[in-house]
Amino acid sequence: MKQLFFFSAFICLSLLLPLSSEAQETALKVGVTDVFAPMCIRNDQGKLVGYEVDLLQEIGKRINKTIELQVIDWSRKDELLDSRSVDLLASGLNVTPERRKIYAFTMPFIKNAQAIVVAADSSIRSKSDLAGKTVCMEAGTFSVPAVEKFKDASGKGIAKLEQLPGADGCLKALLDGSADASVQDSLPASYYVANSPGVFHILAENFGENEIAFGLRKTDAELLAQFDKALAAIKADGTLDRITKKWFGAAKKDYK
Repeated sequence: MKQLFFFSAFICLSLLLPLSSEAQETALKVGVTDVFAPMCIRNDQGKLVGYEVDLLQEIGKRINKTIELQVIDWSRKDELLDSRSVDLLASGLNVTPERRKIYAFTMPFIKNAQAIVVAADSSIRSKSDLAGKTVCMEAGTFSVPAVEKFKDASGKGIAKLEQLPGADGCLKALLDGSADASVQDSLPASYYVANSPGVFHILAENFGENEIAFGLRKTDAELLAQFDKALAAIKADGTLDRITKKWFGAAKKDYK
């Protein structure tokens, strides 16, 4: 009877103790936003879904890690990564020379661009056609200065730059005629165009291209190597193409 009592007490105590460091190390906390379609958004049930969500889950399976998505204040992302509140950053993280000084980036897995989006029936068909037009952008987008400085061959720039809280507002502005064009990330733009056939058009020209990757701490070399190995395999075996087709409507070879 005493043996049974001590065994039961041991089990209860074990349940109250925190997880071992080994168990905790199998979970990766990923800092994300939930407003960057289709990288990470909420579905009708409030669950986080998206291109990068699927990709992270696939990587997690291959490196034997549990992925824990944490919606964060994106303006505090550097602080949260540095303090180890999160282990890495996702949600369309653009690779830039400035950010390379801060993060250890994984290999890029998709390309992004500052796309020029117009209504399908718009007469604007090239970047030069933006001269004298009203352009809408999400406030704070890093390509705002480039659009403000834009000039066509005759030296004429845009007539007005309208900045709104979100890129989706700019798409609405195209439809109601309050804006002639919108410059925004090509990833959400491609997603909206694919899901609204015949409504919008993305021009061949843009305001610059860059790549998307996951951002880690520079001290996490081992985790970075694990991610890169998994990403290389995911690209090679066609899994990345399948995820891309699911969220963008086509397996974009130029995104690899």
